[in-house]
Amino acid sequence: MIVADDDENICRNIVQAMTAVGVNTDYATEGKAAVQMMREAREAGRPYDLILLDWKMPGLDGLATARLIRQNYPDRIPILLLTAYDWGEIEHEASEIGVDHFMPKPFFMSTFKNAIRRIMGGRNEAKEDDDLVVQGKTILVVDDIEVNRIILVKILSALGAKCDVAGNGKEAVETFEASEPGTYDLILMDVQMPVMDGYAATRAIRSSAHSSAQSIPIIAMTANAFVDDVRDAIESGMDAHIAKPVQLDTLKSTIHTVLENHASEKRETEAGLSWPAANRI
Repeated sequence: MIVADDDENICRNIVQAMTAVGVNTDYATEGKAAVQMMREAREAGRPYDLILLDWKMPGLDGLATARLIRQNYPDRIPILLLTAYDWGEIEHEASEIGVDHFMPKPFFMSTFKNAIRRIMGGRNEAKEDDDLVVQGKTILVVDDIEVNRIILVKILSALGAKCDVAGNGKEAVETFEASEPGTYDLILMDVQMPVMDGYAATRAIRSSAHSSAQSIPIIAMTANAFVDDVRDAIESGMDAHIAKPVQLDTLKSTIHTVLENHASEKRETEAGLSWPAANRI
């Protein structure tokens, strides 16, 4: 496969991650170079099987690069678009160009595997998995706006989850710390809240003495979808980011990915393996 991202460190880490699972990977730091490398590989009789493009790149961005590939590359190579932004605004255009799937940053190996499964024919199965992902789970919903809490609880309850709620970060920390180990499977954490915001609450949870402090999955919810917001969420200890207003399919697929990542990391830890560079980039 080939990966194109203007951040060379991300490229190198993805190459390392893919090498660990037996995938030969080349990289380019700009879209134009990636298209040229694809042309040269095809002429040499070793065409690529997959391309992973960053959306936001100087020069040719991910969409422009994908369009150029579809216009000039005869084989229907799968294209995945990697982004830290909310892709809702470009989803229709990307689909028309021929982008097969979106992947959120940071890069997780389990997210990548799930994307490949969908592309290779498992879309219906993956959708069913998303529908069942919260069934039987207990989720702490944290949001300072009551109507938002009510809507999320109704959605999650309809999908088979049990929910508790908190109206700000301080309440969330207190509720979590007072809970028995294993009570919560997931926390949905609003970012902008009075008393204590979501970032501070997440840091407090991660540094607490609770036995689930490091393992509890936490997903940020915010009206902003800029790269700085996503980075702040990850740096505070959150596992993923969902833009508001929350879309049902995005909510389900993000929860599915996060819970799958945690299950995968737990299995690797129990097996004595550690793949930080391969799983989260």
